[in-house]
Amino acid sequence: MGFSTTIIAETSGAERQVGVFTPELPRLLMRSIEAETTFLPVDLSDLVDVEFAIDVRNSSTSWEATDYVRVTLTDGTETFTVLDFDTPTELENAEGIWRNYRHDIPDDWTQATLSIASRSDSSAGSEYFDFDDIAFFGTPVPEPSAFALAAFGLLGLLAFGRRRRTERPTRHLSAFVTSNSLGG
Repeated sequence: MGFSTTIIAETSGAERQVGVFTPELPRLLMRSIEAETTFLPVDLSDLVDVEFAIDVRNSSTSWEATDYVRVTLTDGTETFTVLDFDTPTELENAEGIWRNYRHDIPDDWTQATLSIASRSDSSAGSEYFDFDDIAFFGTPVPEPSAFALAAFGLLGLLAFGRRRRTERPTRHLSAFVTSNSLGG
């Protein structure tokens, strides 16, 4: 999943990092800045019953009223909010551990674009958001050619079975009973 990050505003936070994917700890990290990371659209046209999932962790010494984290999905027409913490209490209650957030995607969506926006401004660089295990899950829709192939296969089996029944010779028990076998 490719992505691009836009800085919305500089903050007074230390150790600014945004849109950073760290190889030693594979995750997307946003720290001490206000920014939005938007991922390339994901093709959902061959899936049904699609669900989106993301793991989020946040850490802080203290959250300010201007801090927030927001995760949204859009198909270009509709937008759904998966996660929206915009008060210090909400951020503190979700602090320190990885949490999994999920959202069902409407079946008429053929693509989805993920956006993650956040703001933190810790002078010590201790306020940050981690994002991991970003995934779309769904059931594959069989190709129309797969349906046609299955239909032809079924028709072939039916025709073979019918042909076999009509070609099978009929034997009567009397054909196997001879006068020798009856003792005469």
